[in-house]
Amino acid sequence: MNRADFQALANLHLRHGEALLNAQLFAGAYYISGYAVECGLKAAVAKLFRYTADFEFPGSEKRGVGRGGLDLYSRDLPFLVKVAGLSLDWANELDADDALKENWNIAKNWTPESRYQLARSAQEAQDYYSAVADTNHGVLKCIGKFW
Repeated sequence: MNRADFQALANLHLRHGEALLNAQLFAGAYYISGYAVECGLKAAVAKLFRYTADFEFPGSEKRGVGRGGLDLYSRDLPFLVKVAGLSLDWANELDADDALKENWNIAKNWTPESRYQLARSAQEAQDYYSAVADTNHGVLKCIGKFW
């Protein structure tokens, strides 16, 4: 997979999150909205390491082996901010935008294990989706500045 693939997946999964939320499938909406953030951050990682259409993310046979020994396959969102080289830029974005900071505080706690949780409240799913999708202060919009 390359940078463009991750960008497309991030946007697609965000649309999936909205559709699941509208269908009142709250656990799925929560999970897939978090997956959109993961894909967005991996697009930023791909940009940093120049994984473009001509050079793709290492395949799963090289799992865990990235440039400099970084785990490019991590699903930990705060860690992916660091892997993408965004720690300072991300901190600056959060400091400049309190609404974004609140949204990140919601979004950063997502884990892939959420896919095994059967129950999510409507409010929890809506809050998560909104934190990611907000057109002015959303986590994915901010990530898009760096991918």
